[in-house]
Amino acid sequence: EKAGGGEIEPQTAHTPFDIWITARDTFNNTVINFTGTVALSTDAGAITPATVDFVSSDSGIHQASVTVMQAGTNKHISASADADAGSSNPFTVNKASATVTLDAAALTQTYDGTGRIVTATTDPAGLTVHITYDGSSTPPINVGTYAVVAAIDDEGYEGSASGTLTVSKRPITVTADAKTKVY
Repeated sequence: EKAGGGEIEPQTAHTPFDIWITARDTFNNTVINFTGTVALSTDAGAITPATVDFVSSDSGIHQASVTVMQAGTNKHISASADADAGSSNPFTVNKASATVTLDAAALTQTYDGTGRIVTATTDPAGLTVHITYDGSSTPPINVGTYAVVAAIDDEGYEGSASGTLTVSKRPITVTADAKTKVY
């Protein structure tokens, strides 16, 4: 249950929140003298910490700050010790916000006959980003302007950025040989 009692309300992935874990007997009474390690798991991706330790001063109710990694609906946290297990109410986990930054230098390029690729970085670093050019995942080759959208593809984060890619004509230099013609 949530810290303070009651059901776990909607949470955000990658963001710590407090819960109470209650040791109960088969009649649903709190086991006030329970001590030991309780394993935590979730259907919302990974959970940290993966274990918590009940001590005698917990009196059967241990407060823990946990973090889940995957967004979705009807998620649960389960706790188990030896052969005993319990589960939380179903709750929603929303995606955490992440920042996407388009490489500004890559938004102005010169035609060279190959696909003109725009790159992006994320904060937190290393998230998968899908980039489209006027709605297509194929980088454009031709001279022109293209709407660029970079969107995070992750189970626990969301974010996007947009910009305009400008592909300019390649300058051509023509050099004539020094020739003479007599008439």
